[in-house]
Amino acid sequence: MQTLRDWLEQLRNEWEAALLAALALILLAVLLLWLAGGRGGGVRGHAGQAMPETVSLIHYPAARAMLEPAPAAPAAERNLFTSPLDAPPERPPPAAEPAAKVTPPPEPTPPPEPTPPSPPPPEPPRFVTIAYAGYQENRSGKRAALFRVVGGDGQFVVPEGQKLRGHLIEEAGPNKVRFLTPDGKERILTVDEPIRLPADGGAATPR
Repeated sequence: MQTLRDWLEQLRNEWEAALLAALALILLAVLLLWLAGGRGGGVRGHAGQAMPETVSLIHYPAARAMLEPAPAAPAAERNLFTSPLDAPPERPPPAAEPAAKVTPPPEPTPPPEPTPPSPPPPEPPRFVTIAYAGYQENRSGKRAALFRVVGGDGQFVVPEGQKLRGHLIEEAGPNKVRFLTPDGKERILTVDEPIRLPADGGAATPR
């Protein structure tokens, strides 16, 4: 047991000595490079040209290989040997399109209000029928025919119910008489009953 412990102690001492020697060599190389750059004005290249004091590592294949990124591994290898942190970020799912706005149906239009019926057109003036009412004597002793308005027939226009006074001249046909109005206008009147003019100028009587 003591021998194993001594052997491990000796191995550790040898590693420490080797590490110190390596560090010393590295420091020595750096010092030599710095001194060579300060004295000679730069490092000579392959063709004897002076290089700038700042040495670019890109000119050295080993350094360039260390700086260049490693080529991407195939999909199968990347899944097996790469870290999940190295995987490209997953794209978020596409946003869902907003639902189409539903337009509410238009409100029903109320039915139009019924148009009130138009008032009937005014009645045309009535054409009246004259009924014979006999003779009537005036103050001078002249007799005048008296008629009563009872309806219309298109022969003579007077207000219904008005009594006409004038001179009965002659018969002008069935139920028609020729009549002279007080203003001197001659009218043919249609009467309800045919009348007969007396030959002696007396009062006409209905037939």
